[in-house]
Amino acid sequence: MGQEIRDLMKKIVPILMLAFCANFYGQEVINDYKYVVVPTQFESFKSPNQYKSSTLVKFLLT
Repeated sequence: MGQEIRDLMKKIVPILMLAFCANFYGQEVINDYKYVVVPTQFESFKSPNQYKSSTLVKFLLT
């Protein structure tokens, strides 16, 4: 059982470290911009503001 835990930790620790580094870097980059342009229609949707996606993104970024 001890070997299984070590193998699991060898897989989980690098993934967690990568996630934490990406999280800190991502937060730093968004502050470099004064404005963010949100499209009225995203490419994956068929109609403008489908599922209120554009409105939600604008709300979350302000």
